Amino acid sequence: MKIVISTIFVCYFLVNMCFSQRWNYKVEINEFDGKSRTAYIEGSGGHVFSHPYFMMGYVENTNELIFAISDVGYSGCDNNSIKIKFDNDDNIYIFDVVSSVDYEIWYLKENSITIPNFIEKLILNNKMSIRVSSDCQVEDFSFSLKGSSKAIKFVLPNDYFMKQKQKERKDRYNEQILQADELFKLGKLDKALALYNDIIKHYPNEEYPQSKVQEIKDITRKRELIFHQHLAKAKAYTRENKYALALDEYWIANHNFPDKFDIKNKVDSILKNGMFSFVVTSTNLYPNDDGSGKPLIKVDIHTYVQILNKDTLNQEFLYASYKGFKGYISIFAFD
Repeated sequence: MKIVISTIFVCYFLVNMCFSQRWNYKVEINEFDGKSRTAYIEGSGGHVFSHPYFMMGYVENTNELIFAISDVGYSGCDNNSIKIKFDNDDNIYIFDVVSSVDYEIWYLKENSITIPNFIEKLILNNKMSIRVSSDCQVEDFSFSLKGSSKAIKFVLPNDYFMKQKQKERKDRYNEQILQADELFKLGKLDKALALYNDIIKHYPNEEYPQSKVQEIKDITRKRELIFHQHLAKAKAYTRENKYALALDEYWIANHNFPDKFDIKNKVDSILKNGMFSFVVTSTNLYPNDDGSGKPLIKVDIHTYVQILNKDTLNQEFLYASYKGFKGYISIFAFD
């Protein structure tokens, strides 16, 4: 009797093993989701009566590609994760998990490997080992990948990989545009211009980066005009010994092109030579409106304040106000 039972179990597992190496195919048409195609294969592992299945499916209406495994344990516990190892690959890939409503199906979501790369691994390898883990269990399963190319071809539409490449290309474009736009907003026009031009090389038919290049060129031309106008005024005021007005023009020129010339040397030259200075006195101190009790220094038109840089022990000059404005600077600057 024992021999008969043993023989039955051997036959059962041999049949099961043979069955596990065959992909099964299914096409469904749903009034709400449209047509879907599914390919699935039974694997081995888990407890003695487990029937683990690996499934991949595609829903045409939503262009949704689904990978899942079932009958591998309860998926309603915390800290669910899936690790996958291929026979011809030393890497172990981790997937996030989304559970079905009844917690019987584990849906794979990309984490350490993208879905297109995962598909490539399914095609190139012969065996896939899966470890299912959670706070409730740790189980190992294996699936044959024989015939996986045919299964993938059945599931995916003919233009899937082409559309995927187009999507990846568009995603890269959008990411680079966001970076260039951020540089533009921060006023880093030279870096933004370089990035926009690089984008144009790879995406010559996109109009947006070309329009931004033209916009930067227009802004630069206007700034250059303003720069030279104020620089000319600064030189003229210096010749006329109107040093306060000259300093104003130098600072405005520097605001438009901070890297155009060393504005600090010009300002320091005027101030250190005693052509223009401002002395802080007690009459310049005012209460701080923020309630801290720390005094502020009131500044008028053309105010430059000399302070001591404690790190270098050098006297430096702080420009406190543009022409036509009044304001306050903190006494902390003089600590």
